[in-house]
Amino acid sequence: MQSIFAHLFEADRKATQMVADAQRYYDETLAEIHTSKERLSQEYRQRSDEHLEKVKATESNLISEGIQEIDNRYAQHTARLDELYEQNHKSWETELFARCTGR
Repeated sequence: MQSIFAHLFEADRKATQMVADAQRYYDETLAEIHTSKERLSQEYRQRSDEHLEKVKATESNLISEGIQEIDNRYAQHTARLDELYEQNHKSWETELFARCTGR
């Protein structure tokens, strides 16, 4: 009878040890998963930030190029208007004077 109890106690001790080992493995695995999740999250954030900075730089360059193009067109139109004014201002003044005075 003592032998049976000894075997039962031994089986219980081994089962308790197996449960403790399994619980420890489970806890370690959860900790590793949490650590991996945090690392992946940080890597993803870093890649997202880097991508966002590249997009911002690209968009900024495109905006600068667009503004430069608009400035160039404005300068061309202004030069053309100045040229037209120089060519025609005397005749415009004469015509306006004549219309205003009725002559």
